[in-house]
Amino acid sequence: MERNPAFYIELERIKANLTDCVMPIHPFKEIAKYRSLVLENPKLAKRFAEADVRRAEDYSKLMEMGLDAIVSPTILSRVLTFEISPDLIVYVCRSSKRRSIEKRLEKLASLEVKALRKGSIDDRLKISEIEGSLLGYPKCCVSKFVELKRNSFFGRSSPPETATILECLEFGFFNVLKHFSNPPEELPQEFFAFFTSNFYPCSVNCSEAISIGMRIYEQLNAKKRKIYRCKLILNVLNVLVSAYNSYRFVKERGAKTEFGKAVLGFFDELSSDELSRLEKISKLMAIDPLDFENGYISMHLD
Repeated sequence: MERNPAFYIELERIKANLTDCVMPIHPFKEIAKYRSLVLENPKLAKRFAEADVRRAEDYSKLMEMGLDAIVSPTILSRVLTFEISPDLIVYVCRSSKRRSIEKRLEKLASLEVKALRKGSIDDRLKISEIEGSLLGYPKCCVSKFVELKRNSFFGRSSPPETATILECLEFGFFNVLKHFSNPPEELPQEFFAFFTSNFYPCSVNCSEAISIGMRIYEQLNAKKRKIYRCKLILNVLNVLVSAYNSYRFVKERGAKTEFGKAVLGFFDELSSDELSRLEKISKLMAIDPLDFENGYISMHLD
């Protein structure tokens, strides 16, 4: 926990019996060298990557906790519907559930190939449904994510990432910078809806998502609660940084949509100091998100 608090705090969702599997930002950086092998020979890429993972100190700690790590080769971006983006995703699960979870991950891999071959949005969205269920996300959030993905594919709505940003703007959620500098003892209840990294709740007021975040928090000791509060701030901050990156694009090209006008209006109201801080945070996150999160958490544990 000391070296990688941002990684280990994600495992608390398994300890709280809220899921058997999580997908944290992982410390096994050395496996990135096998990404180029994913398209050519995914089974070999997986074997090489898992061999490296098992030699790591953090893997030994997982085993002591009754957990295991599964490396899953993927070829499709999790954000852009049909963009080919070879990667090696690390899932952490209960050791007793490894075999059944690997079978579900193999199903995801076959759906990726099928979706690409047929150009099928249904197969692509099935990936999101299975993964959401695997990771213990609320059914309402998974359904909303899939619905927005489908509608945005056909040009009928904004994608879920954009919808979340717009809702955060509407609810004044992006005052997170205030909390970032000095994490408070109590956070707004809605922050608990962002209980894990790269998760988009169906609403910032989703009672199911908030309940998961609160249940994790309630079973933590005082030190881990402080870590988790920092992690919640970082999860919301990640959405803010996504909005900021969109703002930079809109600033250059001009606001032509409701979303563009909303982000332009919000960020144009920020001070030059706040924009400068966001620029720095955005760059640090892009370079090494886990290192950035661990540094932030460690700074506030003193």
